[in-house]
Order: sequence, then C-alpha cells, then structure tokens
Amino acid sequence: MTRLMSGMHGLLVKDGAEGVLVAAMPAVGAVAVKIADGSQRARTPLLVAGLRRLGLAGRTLDDLAESAVLGGGRPLGPFVRTGQRLESQVDHLW
Repeated sequence: MTRLMSGMHGLLVKDGAEGVLVAAMPAVGAVAVKIADGSQRARTPLLVAGLRRLGLAGRTLDDLAESAVLGGGRPLGPFVRTGQRLESQVDHLW
C-alpha cells in the first residue's frame, strides 16, 4: 500500500487481517473494504473503485485497478471489478 500512498499525496492506507483494507483522504472521505472469505486478491481493485467513487483519479489508481489471478504461480488473467455491485453494496451498508 506504500505505492498507493506515495502516488496520491495525502492518502492514508491501512491493511488488516482477513481481507480488510481502509483508506482515507483528508477533506474527501474514506473507504473500507472487507472481503468475506479473507482473500487479499480482491482488496486493492475494490479499494480503487471506492476511491474513484469519492472522486479521486490518477495514474496510480489506474495501475492498481487490476490484480493478477495466479494458477500454479503463473498469471492466468486479471481480477477486475465489473458492473455496479460495489455501489449497491456500499449504498446498502451506509
């Protein structure tokens, strides 16, 4: 998460156990992500989607919007957020 913080001045990010990740931008807002099965793979793309929903943008977010899905230690393809599922869940939780 150091890369995310260094690429976005003022952004604070803290990861936790069991698929938890939280980010906050002063005077903008905060995003918290919890992956139900504890997987780390989906955390960053979902966090990027949440930060974009707050109005943040930039190359760093573009670069982190996907994460690799591995099989036998080799990349098989990207994990990307699609559709509006994140928005409906966030609206429901708030």
